[in-house]
Amino acid sequence: MDLQEYFKHCGVIKVTKGFDTTYEKLENVVGNQVWICDYRNSEKGADLKPIRNIKPTLVQVCRNDEKNSVYYSPVHFREVKKNGKLNSRVIAPYDNTGYRAFSGTSLNIFDTQEECIQCFNRQLGIAINDVMKQSASYARHFENKLQDLRSMIIEG
Repeated sequence: MDLQEYFKHCGVIKVTKGFDTTYEKLENVVGNQVWICDYRNSEKGADLKPIRNIKPTLVQVCRNDEKNSVYYSPVHFREVKKNGKLNSRVIAPYDNTGYRAFSGTSLNIFDTQEECIQCFNRQLGIAINDVMKQSASYARHFENKLQDLRSMIIEG
């Protein structure tokens, strides 16, 4: 599920007044440990750096504060290390494709590791198909280029 679905699932209420958005019952999610993942190829081409590459990761939901805050969300995530402590790196719930009133695309949030891995593998399957399609397109392009060049050879 995405962030808004997760909020709804946990009873967090989004209140919008004009351009101002607040959240009620945010305490229902802050401190929860969940699994997140996300893999999406760049929209400009499967051979470029992906928009986001977050392997299945156990994280804790943290409230934004002055030191750690992200755009478009009242919360962010921090990885839970093997010793149970939180990593200092902040993981934003939304990718960087957002602008103005559009927040971007949320990463995927799950209660269990198994669900998270299944989702991540589905996303990788889509990414692999995109790479294969682009690879075939490149092969056709270069084959046509070779034919054009060979047809220009002057016999003499």
